Amino acid sequence: MDSNVKRFNANALEYLSAEQMRAIHSASLDILEGCGTVIHHEKEVALLRDAGARVKDNKHVFIPSGLVEWAARRAPSRATIYDRNGNPSMFLEGRNVYYGTGSDCPNLLDSFSGERREFLSQDVVNACRLVDAMPYIDFTMSMGLAPDFSSDRQYQNKYAIMIRNSTKPQVITAADKATLTDIADIAAAVVGGREELSRKPLFVLYDEPTSPLVHISEAPEKLMFMAENSLPTNYSPGIMRGGTAPVTMAGSITHANAEILAGLVIHQLTNAGAPFIFGAGMSPMDMQSMQSTHSAPEAMITQAGLCQLGRCLYDLPTWGFGGCSASKLVYAQAVNE
Repeated sequence: MDSNVKRFNANALEYLSAEQMRAIHSASLDILEGCGTVIHHEKEVALLRDAGARVKDNKHVFIPSGLVEWAARRAPSRATIYDRNGNPSMFLEGRNVYYGTGSDCPNLLDSFSGERREFLSQDVVNACRLVDAMPYIDFTMSMGLAPDFSSDRQYQNKYAIMIRNSTKPQVITAADKATLTDIADIAAAVVGGREELSRKPLFVLYDEPTSPLVHISEAPEKLMFMAENSLPTNYSPGIMRGGTAPVTMAGSITHANAEILAGLVIHQLTNAGAPFIFGAGMSPMDMQSMQSTHSAPEAMITQAGLCQLGRCLYDLPTWGFGGCSASKLVYAQAVNE
């Protein structure tokens, strides 16, 4: 690759009109204000109650529209992610586009033996080194589950592999706040302390509520940790349309938007101005196999529509999935999908 080649913004791809985006926003507010959301964490419930939310049975929270719109105005429109050497690497704003890998694959098709086997820790090492050498891959995730690591240190060990074997930024996952604290400490040890990590973050946390409209204790707890430390995070519903969310594209975008906005309110009440990334995964459920169909065309359209909403209506950095395939091999099915 020519080292002088610059990364350009992507051309506009828009599926929703301004009127449709306003309608989705209004319907999302109706969900949060009228139906409410269930939060299984006393501290977050108290935080929302003190900010003006109505609470029923100490967990069912009805979030007023004004509080949602306050949070959307407080979240910054950009976030800069740095590499291991302290250089700015990803400018998350507008239509800037960056590509990376996925995480947590249980199995691997071995490139050398052709064997289908477990994705082990050495495979994570090899994958991270490959990512580091690929000029058009901008960030890395763990890619494999690595069951040869002990379950209580799984995420910490995989993060140590990621930061040792690639200088590129990371998108991370973590089981809970304790795990996330350990990962932040590892990154801080590399860059020179927690304060420096907050100033020049190396990673974005991938965090999920439990659809539909439930937030178990670990997810908002991680959200608050990231806000308290001014580290960038998303709050990305992993919904299955027709299973845990409405089957229609408009309905699923509205549903996902409501869950994201609930997370945004908790996040900004914790630390107004902390960086927040907007996005979700919204694949339809195959009614025969009960599996999520990541490569369905309507999944990509819905994804693009939600990202358009985050970018154009809320002016937030966005997150999504691309290049997904149900194919197990790099051949015609993968190309077509």
